[in-house]
Amino acid sequence: MRKSELFFEQLAAEVARGSTILQAAAACGCQESIAQRVSKHPRFSDRVAQLRTEVADQSIGRLSAAAVDAVETLRSIAMDSDSKPLHRVAAAKAILESLLNLSKTEELKRRLDALEQNMNSQKTGSLIHHVKGYKY
Repeated sequence: MRKSELFFEQLAAEVARGSTILQAAAACGCQESIAQRVSKHPRFSDRVAQLRTEVADQSIGRLSAAAVDAVETLRSIAMDSDSKPLHRVAAAKAILESLLNLSKTEELKRRLDALEQNMNSQKTGSLIHHVKGYKY
């Protein structure tokens, strides 16, 4: 990797982590004006967004793995007859609330996917209509 590419990646990674351009420039050992100029390039904002998406995806994966353990913990408390009734109710309530929230999220995702598919098919249909009307 060339030095300029390495600098670009380091600067983007710093900004993706939440650093300001000034902080990112200092971390990369460059002048703020250079970092400002680089940050104005469209490829830079695309790279920062890509890095943030990668971090979010990794975090979601870790949270998903932890969620399985959390549900099992709540389930064991809810089912444990030796637990205090207040704790059992709280665990059961947490499970049900999580299930409800997950169901709502999944329903919204399903509906959004359907809307996007509908919009894409309308665009494709409109494009086909234009192509059919074109005289070769």
